[in-house]
Amino acid sequence: MLACNNDQGPVIDKSKPEFRLFTGDCAQELTAGFLTDVEKLRSHRTLVVDESHGLVLDLALLDNPATARSVTVAAAGDVALPASLRMPWTDLHGQLFKIEAGKITYIEGLVRRVPYGQKSGWETNV
Repeated sequence: MLACNNDQGPVIDKSKPEFRLFTGDCAQELTAGFLTDVEKLRSHRTLVVDESHGLVLDLALLDNPATARSVTVAAAGDVALPASLRMPWTDLHGQLFKIEAGKITYIEGLVRRVPYGQKSGWETNV
């Protein structure tokens, strides 16, 4: 699914059909407030940096503690979260970033949902 500039992004709250996730550009999606109120970055590891090709491979664990029932989104107000976001889970994100002129121009990502709080294997205090 396209996570930016996607006019067909999902409607999260049926009572607010005008709000679709992923319709803005990368900066707009990050600053709108939806994603920052749902997921919390717990662990992050840069695995490979290829400066000559402008590529960075990264792994991250994002936790959703499911403490929120709605989030406040810029230009949409309070948006109710669907049932799938109201239960705890952890997502393991593998992401390949393309960097050009010091800016991220493309991200290809894979996400695997795992049990909430699952360890990554790279923690130092396991």
